[in-house]
Amino acid sequence: MNSSKLWAPFIVIGLLVWCSLWLFAPMLVDRISYARESARQRAIIENLPNLKQADGLSMLYREVSKAVKPAVVEVRVTQASGSDRRRISRRPETGAIGSGVVVDRRNGYVVTNEHVVSGSGSVAVVLADRRELKAEWVRSDRMTDLAVIKIPPRDLMDIPLGDSDVMEVGDLVLAVGSPIRLPQTVTFGGISAKGRMYGQSDKYQNYLQTDAAINHGNSGGPLINMGGEIIGINVAIVSPSGTSAGLGLAIPSNTVKQVIGQLISAGKVTRGFIGLAFQAVDLKTAKELGLPHSRGALVTMVASDGPADEAGIKEGDFILSVDSQPVTSSQEFRHIVADIVPGTTIPIELHRGEETMIVSVKIIRQPEDMTEAFRP
Repeated sequence: MNSSKLWAPFIVIGLLVWCSLWLFAPMLVDRISYARESARQRAIIENLPNLKQADGLSMLYREVSKAVKPAVVEVRVTQASGSDRRRISRRPETGAIGSGVVVDRRNGYVVTNEHVVSGSGSVAVVLADRRELKAEWVRSDRMTDLAVIKIPPRDLMDIPLGDSDVMEVGDLVLAVGSPIRLPQTVTFGGISAKGRMYGQSDKYQNYLQTDAAINHGNSGGPLINMGGEIIGINVAIVSPSGTSAGLGLAIPSNTVKQVIGQLISAGKVTRGFIGLAFQAVDLKTAKELGLPHSRGALVTMVASDGPADEAGIKEGDFILSVDSQPVTSSQEFRHIVADIVPGTTIPIELHRGEETMIVSVKIIRQPEDMTEAFRP
């Protein structure tokens, strides 16, 4: 028999096998790769409990959340009626809810925003364990948008106020409160900026900015650092839609300490005043006026017979420092003066013409009506 005929079936089979491999090899490789990837995925999933235990950041967030949530409360208000209501520009609706935080469990002091309790007929605080306690009194400061509520000190938990000055952009924080009537909500993020101003320019503003989600109802709740301390009281959101856009603002805790201390002890906040109107300057204006730089406050008006007038400060003077503290902006100048105790005499460094001089100014109490101080 011809040998070629004997080999023909094997050649055909070989060709068929080769064609099959050529056609199906990619599919086989894919199946092998899929099997390997599936096995790898299953191994990761099975190992997740171990990964979670090793995830220090998650553990930190978890433990800080557990530590602070018992001190975070809902603030429920009912609206004032009649003529009181007409005097309130940002009055809460009946049954409206904001947030707050217990800062002194022994005395029952709760911090929140002034705009949360403004014009309220009555105020109640709902604790984390759902107990509801009526406010014994409420004291507030519109200029910083802060308020203190005193409740019966019955089995309360509190959180310490930290040092907001040491916080830096990038530091991790969490916000706790009752956004959109969802109590005990925790959101996470970081400090996005410091020294922000937003909204009403007559208020004292030096806000911390955070990308931790803040929504309506978070107002008055705490912004917490990773040491479990309050470093801010959430006050506003910057958003075209009215909901979180990753731009939240908080009142620094160092401002909170100063304001609530006075509200608790005296029922109101006393601020320093020297009888000046002033403005910021940009680099162009500074150059045109022959100023050494743009960091400071340009005097635009001096109240007759006020402390600045008596010290010889004139319109056009450029404030450089107050009590040896450099003034980096007009807003900072306003804060520095307001924080000085009335009756104190301090040196103010200023630039006039081509000279730099220092004058002594005695701080007085800021008047209730600022316009009265500048009337001729």
